[in-house]
Order: sequence, then structure tokens, then C-alpha cells
Amino acid sequence: MKENEVITERIQSAFRSLATAIEELGDITANTINNRRRLYDMKAASALKGVSYKTIASVRHMQPMAGFSNHTEGSKRMWTEEQIEEWLEITSETRALYLEALLTCPDVGDGVLAELMAQHSAGTLPDYLVSVIEGHICRH
Repeated sequence: MKENEVITERIQSAFRSLATAIEELGDITANTINNRRRLYDMKAASALKGVSYKTIASVRHMQPMAGFSNHTEGSKRMWTEEQIEEWLEITSETRALYLEALLTCPDVGDGVLAELMAQHSAGTLPDYLVSVIEGHICRH
């Protein structure tokens, strides 16, 4: 083989290796995107629920997880798809039960309690929800 043919073969081999690596990276990226948890901000959540964004944004106890979120993108609070799906089922009649259940969750209970207590201190928490937090305040 001539020297030029050897160099050409090496270059072609390097390009084949590079093409394989690019294909593998594409697969990894596609899998990562597909497996990423979908997060919703307040505008998307309110649109899904069919309620006014302005109303939900100003009344925190009506928001997913009473306004508490352990996910953010920039300054936006975000909620997982599972959290939004659960919240979409909540009505004014079931809100107290929903919040009571959240307060017993080890990973979010303290954050939800802090949100509800802040709302209570500000005088924006309705009386029917005050009883939800009363039993939890003395535990903390």
C-alpha cells in the first residue's frame, strides 16, 4: 500500500469511529430527554386546571402543594407532572384533605406547613384551612 492509501484508510477509520460516537451520543441525548421529568410552572398548571392564572397566582393555598415547590427554573416555582395530576383532581371540597395529606409527606410536609403558616400569618388563609395546620404547628 502506498503511503497516501494508508493515510486515507486511517482518516476513513477515524471518521467511522466519530460517526459511531455521534450516533451513540444522539441516542443518549434522546433517552435523557425522554426520561426527564416534566415540570410545570404556574401558568401551565392554571391552564390545565382551567382557572385564571391571576387568581391562582394570588391565592397560594389554591396552588399545587399550597404554593410550596421543591423545583425551580430561574425564579419560577415548578411542579412535577405527578404533583400537577394530583392537584388537578382537587376541588374546594377536597382541598383540606389534600393539604392534610401533604403535611404528612416526609419530603414536602415541612415546606407545605411553612407556606400555610405564612399565609395564616398574612391573614390570607381561609378559616376552614386553619384547622388543617393547627395540629401540625405544635409538632414543629
